[in-house]
Order: sequence, then C-alpha cells, then structure tokens
Amino acid sequence: MKSTKKAACRVLCALLAAALMLTAFSCSNDSGSTQTPVITADAETVASVIKGLTGEGPYTVAVSGTITENTISAIKTALESNSTAKVELDLSSATGLTSLPSEAFKGCHSLTSVVIPDGVKSIEKQAFFSCSRLTSVTIPAGVTSIGTSAFDGCSSLTSVTIPDSVTSIGRSVFDGCSRLRFTVADSNTAYKTELDGKMLLTKDGKTLFACPSASGSVEIPAGVTIIDRSAFYGCSNLVSVKIPAGVTSIGDYAFSRCSKLADVYYAGSTEQWNAISIGSSNSELTDAAITYNYTGQ
Repeated sequence: MKSTKKAACRVLCALLAAALMLTAFSCSNDSGSTQTPVITADAETVASVIKGLTGEGPYTVAVSGTITENTISAIKTALESNSTAKVELDLSSATGLTSLPSEAFKGCHSLTSVVIPDGVKSIEKQAFFSCSRLTSVTIPAGVTSIGTSAFDGCSSLTSVTIPDSVTSIGRSVFDGCSRLRFTVADSNTAYKTELDGKMLLTKDGKTLFACPSASGSVEIPAGVTIIDRSAFYGCSNLVSVKIPAGVTSIGDYAFSRCSKLADVYYAGSTEQWNAISIGSSNSELTDAAITYNYTGQ
C-alpha cells in the first residue's frame, strides 16, 4: 500500500512539475522567447508527463534513472496518444538499456529528436520507422549495429552521425530519408561518405550503400562495384546518374520511385551493361535513356 501511494505521489509530483514548466513556457512565449522547456522524468513518470503535454511545444523530455524495454513501450504509447506535441526525447542520462527494441518508436509522428543513451549496443529493425517529424538522432559510441528499416520513412531526418563502433547496417535503413546527410567517424572501419555527406559507402568504396537525398545529376564514384538494394529509393528529384564500368550488381529497388530519372551515363559498353545483375523494381533505371561508353565529354 505504501509503495502504491509513493508511486502515485511521484507521478503527481512529475505532472505538477511539468505543469509549472508549461506555465512558465507559456509566459515566456508571451514575451517573445522561444526557449524550449526541459521537463525531467524517470521511468515511472515519463509516460504520464508526455501524455500531459498540451499544445505543440516543442518540449524536451529528459529521462533519468534505469529504463527497460517496458519503459520504451510506455513512452511509445504516450507519444502515439499525444500526436499534437513535438517531443525532443533525451535519454542520455538513462541507464539499463542495451538494445533499442524493434519498432521502439515506430509511427511516433510527435517525436522530433532523440538522444539514445550510452550503453545501447544495437538499434533494432524499424526502431524509428515512419517517424515523419524526426529531424535528428544522436547515436552513442558503442552502438555496433543498426537493423533493417530502422529509419525508413523518416522524411524530415536531416542528419545522422555514425560512430566508429558501427560495423553493421541492415537493409533499407534510410529509405525515404529525402533530406538526409551522413557523418561518419573518420576512425570507422566499415563505412565512409561521399557527395558532401549525401552518399554512404562501405569503407573500401566497393558498395554504394545509400544515397537517399540524391537530386539533380549524381556521379557514382569509380571503384563502386555494387549499388545496394534501395540505394536511391524514392529520390524523386534525381534526373541523371553516371555509373562506372566496374559496376556488376544493382540491387532490388535501387532506383525505385526515382520518377524524374531520365538519363543514365554508363562508362562501359552495351555488352557490359547487359551483363550487370539488375534486381527487381528498377524500371525507372532501365526505362531511362542510356548512353554507353560515356567518358564525361
């Protein structure tokens, strides 16, 4: 009984604190300030705090203490129930989580930024799938893998920094991230960037992994032999692409939904082009006008 009363008291105190901060935020807005209020919560109170947010905000919700997958599930439910508020979720002071579970925040359109806590080693599949208002995510050093479609459909995401610890990225992780630029730690042994951060490749330069914000004319670097699955998926403003003769494989959906792609400039011969293994759902590529033996002249 005492523990129940104590838990209820903690939730009430958190809600009162949030209400006071919201009042202060309202007053500061009246005077012209745009400072984002920081609301602190723990595993027991964070869901109630998020549900209690009023108006658009934005609000920074900083979570401290030990959290579990159940905490993440409760946060997701709260975000889904409060679709109006713009929530910046700061988990940097939280402990206890070693993996961000599958579909952790899937479809949470009120989520605008996330700081993932230290100690997390993996971001599982579809963790942020279709978080359409997510603009930034902080991935801590120590994360080694990012699962399939983890950020698929995050159309507002503008930047992702991949630490040196990441050695595995699944399929279609960044599909539909039409504003995204990558930053990869120089000491990362698995990945690197090209095209001013728009293109993510394997460190050896042989596999073009993702280029979700490509537009206009794009030249694929010499040395690339594989254009991976969904590499240019949804690049609706891509007009032309220059492909080196060394490419031997183009994955499924690599150029799917590239509706404006009109010209392909290929450095090899017709015979070499016909020998490339081109996966399914690439009609936008194969229907484009192809110039063979292109030398850049």
